[in-house]
Amino acid sequence: MGMKEAAKTSIISKRWRYVSTKATHLDFNPSIIFPYFNLKHSDRCFSSRAIKKKYINWVNQVVNLHSSPCIDKFTACFGFERRKMDARHIDKWVRFAISKQVKNIELSCVRLRNSFYTLRFDDIIDSSSSGIRFLQSLCLKSINVSGDILEYVLEQCRFLERLHIEVSPTLVKLKVVGLCLKLKHLTISDCFSLKQLEIEAVNLVYLQFDTFEKDHWSNVVFKNTPNLVDASFAASRVSYFTPIFLQNSHLAQISRLSLRMQLDVLSAGSLPTFCNLKQLTIMVDYWFEDELIACINQFLKACPNLCQFKVEFIDLVEVSSFEEAYQLNKSDSFSDDDEEIGDYNMELDRKVHPNLREFQVSGFCGRFIDVELILFILRISCNLETIICECHHGHSVAEEVTQVIRSRADKLVKLIPPKISLVII
Repeated sequence: MGMKEAAKTSIISKRWRYVSTKATHLDFNPSIIFPYFNLKHSDRCFSSRAIKKKYINWVNQVVNLHSSPCIDKFTACFGFERRKMDARHIDKWVRFAISKQVKNIELSCVRLRNSFYTLRFDDIIDSSSSGIRFLQSLCLKSINVSGDILEYVLEQCRFLERLHIEVSPTLVKLKVVGLCLKLKHLTISDCFSLKQLEIEAVNLVYLQFDTFEKDHWSNVVFKNTPNLVDASFAASRVSYFTPIFLQNSHLAQISRLSLRMQLDVLSAGSLPTFCNLKQLTIMVDYWFEDELIACINQFLKACPNLCQFKVEFIDLVEVSSFEEAYQLNKSDSFSDDDEEIGDYNMELDRKVHPNLREFQVSGFCGRFIDVELILFILRISCNLETIICECHHGHSVAEEVTQVIRSRADKLVKLIPPKISLVII
């Protein structure tokens, strides 16, 4: 029984009040006891001393009375200030989970006054048992953790298959190395102090690495990742991580790749040939459009067997209002008699992509560049079957603007051959 179901039964009858003390899935999601809790604004919620105290008391009550010898999962999302009392509670929860031979741990820190909880060696080394060796998944978000601790976990946890580290300022150096590692999923995201990363994991299937510092990419080393098929990278510029592709032959074998970046035109030979790549997603800042098609052309030439391709425009929320963005781009929207569409001032690859079957553009607004992109894909794809036009932008916009965008998307029917299915979302 999960924590949510346990909370419901405790309300129905006093006999079930302590049912959560026997649960093996301890998911302390704040929304269970705070119905109106919003994870997007969790810092505002936990800034209330009363809410934070109630959450701590709830977790402590279950931890103190828990009677099962083992637990499968321990998840906590907590507000943290730079106070010894806050750290003591979290230290206690970590030691409790390890003593129960936990298989999955997920800790998410909501930083109050920019404070980070620090995971220490004393928290993970349990002198009374070797509970940590049963760990299969470790996820730490906005928590200070050192490379030494993570390397200790990798050494001791022979069953560990998933490691997710997100926003950890104290992570400077990390070696994910070991012939006996069962690690399949590795995520290192927004660790801005990380200066050296070495990966040698024969069972690794998925890798996500995000860093926006150029120097950090020069110290990333892949030695032995023969089973890596799915990768996601984010960088400030395309040119930051392209040398990684050339220096590490194992990356050329991946079948699914996601890239978030600002665009720049690459020099010849900057990309290897991704012979096995079937799915490619490129996420790009909405306002960086000058090099869009030229850069995409370079990537597509490097992916001869690509089947699914997606371009996602991001960071629209940085505009003061979507209405402002719409007004700004009224002038470059297309019309039925637009003769300039398709006139490129750059040298593009005219060879067809016989394997490309599906193209999706997310964040479509009906700007000139949006339509140019779709027409470019039509020009190079001889067997394209589906175009997905996603008009949803991830945040609220005025109904009038939504209708204008959808009407622009509807006009695509006149530009797309009948044999190609157009899906408007």
